[in-house]
Amino acid sequence: MHAQAHVVEAVRRGIATGELLPGQRLVEADLGEKLGASRGMVRGALMKLVHEGLLEQIPHSGVRVRAITEEEATQTAEACLALQAMCVAKAARMAGEADVERFHRIGVALRQAVTSRNLTEFERAVGEFDDLVLRVSAQNVAGEIVGRLRVRIAHTERKALLRGSALEATALRYEEMIEAIAGGDAERASAALASLVAV
Repeated sequence: MHAQAHVVEAVRRGIATGELLPGQRLVEADLGEKLGASRGMVRGALMKLVHEGLLEQIPHSGVRVRAITEEEATQTAEACLALQAMCVAKAARMAGEADVERFHRIGVALRQAVTSRNLTEFERAVGEFDDLVLRVSAQNVAGEIVGRLRVRIAHTERKALLRGSALEATALRYEEMIEAIAGGDAERASAALASLVAV
């Protein structure tokens, strides 16, 4: 992987996992040392992420992770859900027996993560679910768009999952989607995904 692309992916991953938080300043020299990239490569990568809306440039202060408003987070989540609903409906129509078995294994992982209140494992299982939906539905373009948008709202989603019984409620929606996919019910799968916005 090209050094600049490596830096872009590392920063995206850091934002998605919560390692890099909204408002956190990114120092070119530190990133370059950590990732084994030149300052020029790091600067180019950071500017790319500024243009994507993940970072913001502060005059005379460098670059920091951009905090988004509640309204922007809501709109981003709604856009993601619309694309994901299309993908999950198509996955329900196209899933084979081996795919259904994989979805059920993901369901088990989600339940275990909820039982142990392990947010990292929960997010990992959700990521596996999303990846499998995209593979089965063959919606690569939608997947690329959703992937980029979800990084923007990762921090907001993580905070929401920690409130009250949101983790349990979200897991139930995923289980509903898995059962709908297993039954080939595209409409039910899509409805279960749409209900995530109410969790």
